[in-house]
Amino acid sequence: MAQYYRIEHGNNDLEAKVCGFYDTRWELTSDLHCDLAALPFSLAITTTPDNMLCEAFRQQSKDPFIAHYNFRGVNPTMAPTGTPKTPLIFYLYGMTDEADSLVLAENTLLDFLAR
Repeated sequence: MAQYYRIEHGNNDLEAKVCGFYDTRWELTSDLHCDLAALPFSLAITTTPDNMLCEAFRQQSKDPFIAHYNFRGVNPTMAPTGTPKTPLIFYLYGMTDEADSLVLAENTLLDFLAR
């Protein structure tokens, strides 16, 4: 569906829709995310641009460090190593804070894989 929407309305419109969707749900989490956050992970890799895992870690009184990959831009050479109290949450397919980093459709997935 994202690919069809991108064809009809353009990539910028698709990114805006996705960012708007997740921004209205920024403080949500789930029981599954809370159960995972209770474990002593020092690194979590997520493939969705939502904030559910980060919010779950915060509810567990942890202070997560957030990093992401931007297949279109410049990336830091290394993200800091996390600890169970300050886990690193790595957004593999981008974040809504940097909309052009998002991997949303087949075309962007191919670009992501090529880079």
